[in-house]
Amino acid sequence: MLNSLQFGSVSVKFPVVLAPMAGYTDAAFRSICKEQGAGACYTEVTSAEGIRRDSQKTFQFLEVSTLDHPIAGHIFGKSVE
Repeated sequence: MLNSLQFGSVSVKFPVVLAPMAGYTDAAFRSICKEQGAGACYTEVTSAEGIRRDSQKTFQFLEVSTLDHPIAGHIFGKSVE
């Protein structure tokens, strides 16, 4: 049975890894999930276009705390630019 996942130098322990969900995986929700045993977290699903346009609302989705680690971002977009 799998006990952990290895991503480069980052080891993620199970039993749970929080999935990226737009509108749900904000900082408060992530901290609750970490308290309940989540081995890793994702930011909210975030628009690459919003990042490119320097949208403050978009960057709010990417805010993390030290308690969130290990954490990954989930960025989507349709343009390769």
